[in-house]
Amino acid sequence: MNTADQAAQILLKAFNDRQPIESLPDEIKPSNVEEGYAIQQAGHRLSGVQLGPWKVGATSAMGQKFLGIDAPFVGRPHLNRVLTDGADISLSEWFAGPVGVEVEIGFIPLSDLTEIPDDPLELSSLVDVVGCFELVNSRFTDLVRPGAPSLIADNAVSSVIVRGSSLGLKVNQIRALDQLVVALDIDGTEQVAATGASALGHPLNVLQFVARKAIEWGTPIAAGELVITGTCTGLVPPAAGMSIVGRFGDSHIAATFRP
Repeated sequence: MNTADQAAQILLKAFNDRQPIESLPDEIKPSNVEEGYAIQQAGHRLSGVQLGPWKVGATSAMGQKFLGIDAPFVGRPHLNRVLTDGADISLSEWFAGPVGVEVEIGFIPLSDLTEIPDDPLELSSLVDVVGCFELVNSRFTDLVRPGAPSLIADNAVSSVIVRGSSLGLKVNQIRALDQLVVALDIDGTEQVAATGASALGHPLNVLQFVARKAIEWGTPIAAGELVITGTCTGLVPPAAGMSIVGRFGDSHIAATFRP
């Protein structure tokens, strides 16, 4: 068994048992981004679970600097971990290590993304837009200390996505997503508000990045597959009994948490 498969099996066990680990053993720990992706893809192959959306992490300059990388990174949450608007989420049943809630803009391609324009704004006519929560969850005991290659190996710390319905945006509104106000409310009180520009300057920049990465891997993003584009609201730890609302202009999605 190669080292990528060995590392992937350790992470899959932590995922399935919901028992986080401090780090991968030094002899199989990834030392760079490419080795991290090799472990991630081994995990996809060994999991036996259908892959779902595309997720992107580190979509801010600050986040990349903190992790010591110069680009975002990509993961593929499992399809059976995509929940719908209004979900009631068990903290004990779904997660292993530290959990954080992010409000994110999601795209649904209207056709397969096999040719990617140089101007990301041209993607605006090729997608529908939905509001999402991402529940970020690491198989490590610390969400950032293992370093970017290990976090990429850990399926880009993906776990659960709550997907809303279409925001009903027209092409010109999608082109202006960098100006859309995105907010997170907890128990009826606004905690943070920002704009779509929080995601790499414009969510379409993120879509362009991940679409090109998918083509590079030989698995272009297919029509109907969800792509979530990174947090607009930062990372907020959930607690049992908490009710959250993600707002996208005049639209919103909601979820609650239980033990």
